[in-house]
Amino acid sequence: MEEFIRQTRLPHLYYTATGQSLGKELRIFADDLRSSNLSDVSGFGDEQPGTWHDALSRLAYVLPEDSPSIVVLDELPYLIKADPSLEGVLQKLFDREFSRRPVLLLLIGSDLSMMEAINTYERPFYQRAADFVVDPLTPYDMVQALDLPAEEAFDAHLVSGGLPMICEEWPRGGSLWTYLEQALHDSLSALIVSGERALAAEFPPQAHADQVFRAIGSGQRTHSNIAAATPDVPRATMNRALQLLLEKRMIAVDRPLSTRPTRESRYRVVDSHLRLWSVRSSGWRADRSTITT
Repeated sequence: MEEFIRQTRLPHLYYTATGQSLGKELRIFADDLRSSNLSDVSGFGDEQPGTWHDALSRLAYVLPEDSPSIVVLDELPYLIKADPSLEGVLQKLFDREFSRRPVLLLLIGSDLSMMEAINTYERPFYQRAADFVVDPLTPYDMVQALDLPAEEAFDAHLVSGGLPMICEEWPRGGSLWTYLEQALHDSLSALIVSGERALAAEFPPQAHADQVFRAIGSGQRTHSNIAAATPDVPRATMNRALQLLLEKRMIAVDRPLSTRPTRESRYRVVDSHLRLWSVRSSGWRADRSTITT
């Protein structure tokens, strides 16, 4: 989105939520609005908005009426979690203000299930947005970005999952082993920390989703095997963790094709990088025989 805004050269506001309290988020939003290039906002002074209705009304006031502009609200799930009434506020101001101006309103969030739910029936913002999923890089993208032969680009894609953060630290033209030998000895490399950050951002510690996720990634695909691999997690908690992981699209469940109903479910980690990370976090070393196994 930042690159898109840079190329358009349009007046814009880019606000990113940080998961703090409502009051702190509103102060950050007001500061970002004052420093934006949307319009002359000097008349706002230092007064802080007390609600999202107040904050977004100020935004509508400074939107250009005769020229295009862009407004980005990033990490929207954080904001809705802190203030569920925000969806209704967005609906009201979108209908009365934003839709009457040539503004591109972009609502961004990494929680796919929550972002899709915002635009569903009986939710305030229903039918006011078009969903667009930003997919990871493809193997072809990695050929172009990393200057790799096709077969090595597939290896790089399986390890990275197509995540740009990992691809940025991949040496251009470097093989899989060149990268792994570099990344696995750096505790701060994206290969090491991205999985941990993804789980920490999406799940509270008491959900035990990380333990269940690691069990699945290490090859425990049935319900009973996952339970055996997580003996310290109560069965009800494990079932809830599985449901949370499914809702967040971090795992998927497969069932055999059969003419009769079956409970022989098989769980798997969806993202190839997270599959590798879950095994790495269980303690394998950076030697070729272990990785090949």
